[in-house]
Amino acid sequence: MAPCSPRFKAIAMDLDGTVYNGSKAVQGAAEAVAELRATGLEVLFCTNNSTKTGKQISDKLCRMGIPCTADMIYTSGDAAADCIRKMGSPRTYVMGSDVLKHSISAVSEITNVPEDAKALAVGFDPTVDYEKITFGVRAALATEKIVFCNEDAVFKKEDGKIYPGPGAVTAAIRACSKREPDAVAGKPSVYMMNSIENRTGLEAEEILVVGDSFDTDIMFAKNCGTVGILVGEKVPGIFAANNISEIPQLALKFGTSDCL
Repeated sequence: MAPCSPRFKAIAMDLDGTVYNGSKAVQGAAEAVAELRATGLEVLFCTNNSTKTGKQISDKLCRMGIPCTADMIYTSGDAAADCIRKMGSPRTYVMGSDVLKHSISAVSEITNVPEDAKALAVGFDPTVDYEKITFGVRAALATEKIVFCNEDAVFKKEDGKIYPGPGAVTAAIRACSKREPDAVAGKPSVYMMNSIENRTGLEAEEILVVGDSFDTDIMFAKNCGTVGILVGEKVPGIFAANNISEIPQLALKFGTSDCL
């Protein structure tokens, strides 16, 4: 039999809950990333967090002993900006963090008047209140296009407790405006993978997805037509790893087209 040919050229790895929890690296994460890179795989990082820039996240990883540059990071905010750009860069009302506003401003004019918006971009904002939701609903009712960064319902912080995610806000926009988004930029939608393909020149099927959420990461892989490995949880019919330290061995096992 001829040797197996390499199938994957890169790994798209989730961050929160997979590589780190808050400001603490997951045990074995730095070693796993180094081992993956030693095999020749390009390691990329994907997050539904729209409140941090790629530079902020790459600096954080470097402090954790994981060498990284901003161009290795893909955020839902960047994906949302790309969606706005592909929609023709309409004047946009942003409901979200200053980082999201900065990302959108690179591709479109920002308006602070909801009724003047031609597009609405919604991301996570831990300071959201009734007034912000009111303005977001007004923009949704007036605008032509709506882009959500993601709809994650909840997330965990370092204290291990559950907190509402951006899905709490997007649900309010949906319910009050009776409108559906034209695009959900983050995982599990394909838009973030499109950004990876454009930046790296790779095809989705050449990229192995790794993450700790079935609904977000594994469905992202499925929607993009590639393979996903679920970390820390077992779901029937899904490739799984008990922890991130097992990923290099699994990547080697699944990384050859004739061995899947």
